[in-house]
Amino acid sequence: MPPASVKITDEASTAKLISTFNDASQEQAWAEATLHEIHAELSGAWKGVASKEFVNGVERAIAAVQRIDDALNQISDDMQAFAGMTQTTEDDNQSAAANAALAFEPSWT
Repeated sequence: MPPASVKITDEASTAKLISTFNDASQEQAWAEATLHEIHAELSGAWKGVASKEFVNGVERAIAAVQRIDDALNQISDDMQAFAGMTQTTEDDNQSAAANAALAFEPSWT
């Protein structure tokens, strides 16, 4: 097992992580749309003090869902950028190793 300071990732794990964040973001969008529907239905039909308090609560929930969605989008963007960097590094290392292997000429030949 590598030391804790060594991070090991693979393409499949990174892709799954990105996909999971994208799925969560889609679920957040669905939740936000549902809250907007509730808000529209209740704010037009229901009147009174309780109505105002409930609509205010729905508005706070919408704001919270939007903040969560923003955070998930940022994490997803960061993961995609990280995946690109690690793939570029891996590609560069493989190319360097291949070039070094080609440049190596055994002394016995």
